[in-house]
Amino acid sequence: LRSGGAYRVQSSSLAMLVMAGPSAAGAWCAVVGVPQFGIEAARGFGVGIDRLVFVPEVPAGEILTVLAALIDVVDVIVAAPFAITPKESARLTARMREKHCVMVTWGSWPQVDAQIGWSQIHWDGMGRGHGNLRARQVTLEVRKGDRLTGTRRLWFPDEEMNVRLVE
Repeated sequence: LRSGGAYRVQSSSLAMLVMAGPSAAGAWCAVVGVPQFGIEAARGFGVGIDRLVFVPEVPAGEILTVLAALIDVVDVIVAAPFAITPKESARLTARMREKHCVMVTWGSWPQVDAQIGWSQIHWDGMGRGHGNLRARQVTLEVRKGDRLTGTRRLWFPDEEMNVRLVE
């Protein structure tokens, strides 16, 4: 993740995965406008919840104020998609670069640096209509605009509930 960058992810679990690395390195993170966000699930991904600011709901018309305040004090912000203009997004991006903060959102957001998603999903453990899901492999994809810029095959999760590269 580039400091001052904005990234769009495909799901909340990808947002947690993106947050996990910086959080493990001691970064403060925030989740804004996502009342259904799974704090315990985030802990399972390695997000340090002792350094997590959770703002489940934002009053109408206050999102820019809330995001600007959080940019000043946290390293990574995960946000629900809010309706903001490109001009407002540009002001937030300038502030994020100044404060070395990263924005991660799922859904629409103007001016993202990259989109992170997955494809080629394969579950292990299911037989023909029976069995228990034990592990899942996915191909993590990073796109800049319409151009695919990187892929990695991951266990998401493996049988021990860890996220790791497929050998």
